[in-house]
Amino acid sequence: MERSAESEPKSQGTQHTVNVAVIGCGWGWHLPHLARYEHVKIVALVEPNSNPFCTLSSSPLLPPDKLAEKYSCPVFHSVAELLESDLGAMIDGAVVAASHSAHFTIGAALIREGLRRRDSGNRVLNLLLEKASNMNDLHATLHVNEARKLAWLSKEYTEGAFIIPQATVAKHLIATKKIGQVRHIVASMNGPLMWLFDDPRNDSWTKLKTNHGEQKSGYGWGQMAHILAWIYTVVGDEVAIPTRVYCDMGDAPVTGADVSIAAVVSCSDGTTFALSGTALLPGSQYTDPPVGKLISVHIFGDQGSLMYSGDDRIPASGRLEWRKTSHEDDDNQVRQEFPCSNGDWATVVGEEIMIQGHEAGGSPLPSKLNDVNVGLRTVQIIEALYRSASSGTSVKVD
Repeated sequence: MERSAESEPKSQGTQHTVNVAVIGCGWGWHLPHLARYEHVKIVALVEPNSNPFCTLSSSPLLPPDKLAEKYSCPVFHSVAELLESDLGAMIDGAVVAASHSAHFTIGAALIREGLRRRDSGNRVLNLLLEKASNMNDLHATLHVNEARKLAWLSKEYTEGAFIIPQATVAKHLIATKKIGQVRHIVASMNGPLMWLFDDPRNDSWTKLKTNHGEQKSGYGWGQMAHILAWIYTVVGDEVAIPTRVYCDMGDAPVTGADVSIAAVVSCSDGTTFALSGTALLPGSQYTDPPVGKLISVHIFGDQGSLMYSGDDRIPASGRLEWRKTSHEDDDNQVRQEFPCSNGDWATVVGEEIMIQGHEAGGSPLPSKLNDVNVGLRTVQIIEALYRSASSGTSVKVD
């Protein structure tokens, strides 16, 4: 089984070939999308599992050797093996779609390779690292410290928040104080995902495997990165910096994975922040008709507010709305759509960012809204959600 793209990649005109490696089969999401680009060549796969599977299909995913035949490229068992090969120096970009707990090790190796190339004047290495980039705040800090040395590195995949017009408008309105000082944030993300988080076969989603054994995982690590990354993309680096988190979680009956989250985030600037999410929405995005995620972000300032909500499969279901305390003028900027990315569309967006980053010579893209601090804030909060739920108390964000 492989996923098929719902939308074609945009035509990029006459361009040179971009050599891409895919790290992890990722349930078959990225490979078919990348193969659609005429100027992209899949030059390597990294997959240690000889029999990958996906619970969305009764038939197994293609094994690595068959994928190698299909995409006419070799398969490596590790990133180290790939980078040590002759192909390692020829890669322009890497898509990391492995299990969550492997992201830090893989990402760190690729960041180090990027630094080595930069220091030696070799070709740029662009990185699309699926959320979450890492699973604790120490790893997040290490990633940020390294990634800050690479202005061109796209480190955190945030559901297309880089380029959708709503994020651009929201970030501008907040940065130019159109709603004044941010004082309160209310956000929720609810998805039809019990099929994912309450199936024991999906243990890469329901359990976090570390050097210290298995730890709890679920909707927090699996989904909340999307909404947190959007929020911190639009509010900027100096707003709502988290200091403490209190969280309660509800668990799936079979796997014990967290499937509902209710949290309060305390912030250094006095912003109050209520965050919630659940996998308990009935249905699935893979049923007929498909069921989308219900997303809502309300940001209140002392001179106005921004509201962004809707069903991520139905653009007309919502909008970004700016309300002002003053009614002296009528220049409200209201976006009448809700093109929050979903499934295949999100994958295409992420891949285009990585590919365009290479084509720009590694320079930051004009449409790139966020930076490594977005990833840091996201991971800090999610890691604290689990610590708080486990202890039953408010915990400090380090």
